[in-house]
Amino acid sequence: MSGAATATGYRSEAYARSLGHLGDVVSLSTSGAWLLVSKIPGQVERDGRGPYPLFSCAKWGALADDLASLDDLVSVTMVVDPLAPLTRQQLERVFEVVRPYKTHHVIHVADGAPRPSQHHRRKLRAVASEVRAEVVRSPMSHADDWVRLYRDLVRRRAITGFADLPDDSLRAQLEVPGCIAVRAVRRDRCLSMALWYLHGDAAHLHLAATDDEGYATGAAYAVMAASTDHLASQVRVVDLGGVAGDDDDPQQGLARFKRGWSNDQAVAHLCGSVLDRAAFDRLSEARGLTGSTYFPPYRAVSA
Repeated sequence: MSGAATATGYRSEAYARSLGHLGDVVSLSTSGAWLLVSKIPGQVERDGRGPYPLFSCAKWGALADDLASLDDLVSVTMVVDPLAPLTRQQLERVFEVVRPYKTHHVIHVADGAPRPSQHHRRKLRAVASEVRAEVVRSPMSHADDWVRLYRDLVRRRAITGFADLPDDSLRAQLEVPGCIAVRAVRRDRCLSMALWYLHGDAAHLHLAATDDEGYATGAAYAVMAASTDHLASQVRVVDLGGVAGDDDDPQQGLARFKRGWSNDQAVAHLCGSVLDRAAFDRLSEARGLTGSTYFPPYRAVSA
């Protein structure tokens, strides 16, 4: 069986194709990864980006050669899986730009069974009589609830950009190999759900959403407890991810929530390379952003 056939989660073709609304899906065949390629707004040139939210591949040592072969693109940008077996120095041998992007909260299962903070344990005791949390057998059979919950999250948080996923994309991501869904139910109504993607001995929290009733009852705590208990028997490390958007504020509510389950942290790096220097400089100069810290500068959103 080929590596493409067995790839799971962020490494799978199915996940990349669930993001087809963001660009053409291009295979990086040697490293076993996928790229989304699209036209630069207002230009004929194209550039590439790793799938949102994390880029992962099967053979990291082959990635530099795959990127060097993309001679028809201006640049490539991606947020690299923080659990990848690469140091920052190793990333800098592959990419021109390597910047710390976001702190991820991590559970190393070998360090002991997942044990939530005292605050989280109080929340779990309070929610125990309110909701039932369970790992679902068939994620796709709960697609309607998942889309409803995520649309409510988008509305509540005024989410825009890559994270404002279309309904078709949300449904397709339930069928990605390695997907595990965990939900919390109260009186037969789904209040909260989390999607996890497995990669070998690691699991990533992909997305999670909770409705108003779920927030009132603390359903997300039940979902996370059931998730970590289930995953602890299957993987070596669990990545809970970071905060939403481009912020990395450790005092943000979501950061505190995830920190209360974790026993370590890992940094996800934003990485990029210029593939066509002449076009890159011309496009950046046209925007007046040659000194911008945004990468690539020609895609920076105007204030």
